[in-house]
Amino acid sequence: MFKKFLFLGVAFLATTAASTLAADSSKIRLLVPVQGTATGDAMTKTANPAGTTEKITPSGYSVHYVASAGWGIGYTSHSYEQEEKQSSSNTYIFEWDTTYLDLSYTFGSEITGQIFYGHQLSQSDIEYTINGVQQTTVKKDSASGSAIGINGGYDFGGFELLLGYRMESAKFKQENSTSGDSDLSRSLISLGAGFSF
Repeated sequence: MFKKFLFLGVAFLATTAASTLAADSSKIRLLVPVQGTATGDAMTKTANPAGTTEKITPSGYSVHYVASAGWGIGYTSHSYEQEEKQSSSNTYIFEWDTTYLDLSYTFGSEITGQIFYGHQLSQSDIEYTINGVQQTTVKKDSASGSAIGINGGYDFGGFELLLGYRMESAKFKQENSTSGDSDLSRSLISLGAGFSF
């Protein structure tokens, strides 16, 4: 009997705390990536000599709807351009697209925090060039990924400015390849704006 009362008490306190911390109005948020860092493998890891990742340039957007209770859902569509170099001075540029379904929870009113989890819905095949010359598309056999992150915001009376950090863990397997999965993980910094209603 005591365990039941304890469970009900903890559930009540958790619900009360969540409703107190939750965002006090519904929101629409839009973020765009402004900086990226590759944290996975170089795509040229099996080349001879292997290349190193010089930079990754992200583009695209994330749009989130946040209910007044704090729970939210979002859609992210990102494109990436990853530059790699070999010691032989060859420059590779790889390009691909991904989409994610994001689930989030937002707390605070004037200053807000949003934590989220993303599930990768799709990833395109990979286009690439060597020294500016287009090469054969790298077809995917399978691709999977997930994302976690946090967005912070400041509300100027219905209009928000946002700063976000997102980590995407992604795997890509090339069609007809025996080399296993490639790790295409990356981290992103985003800027954005939101509107409360």
